[in-house]
Amino acid sequence: FEARINAHHNDVQDMMTRISLGQVLYSQNHNGQFGNMAELIAAGVVPKDIEGVESTGYRFQINRSADGKSWYATAEPAQYGRSGRLSFYLDATGVRSGDVAGKPLVVKN
Repeated sequence: FEARINAHHNDVQDMMTRISLGQVLYSQNHNGQFGNMAELIAAGVVPKDIEGVESTGYRFQINRSADGKSWYATAEPAQYGRSGRLSFYLDATGVRSGDVAGKPLVVKN
């Protein structure tokens, strides 16, 4: 399981990079507005398989503020201890991760 978990953690880091770059591209084409998951998929800047857990073993969410000027993304293991141990949080300042028993990582400003 360790090799698979480590591979999934690397896959999540890669996906977080894609989300971050996708938000930059999306905002450049949408008057500075950031996208939610469906919009980023429709724009082709993140892959559709982000909606499922099959490829990475993780559940992803991409959230944006009501005014579209800020966003954050999260990823938690679909099966803690089997598909991953780390939970991830990404926003414009970067990605953070920690082992919180499969729960969402809480980031305090």
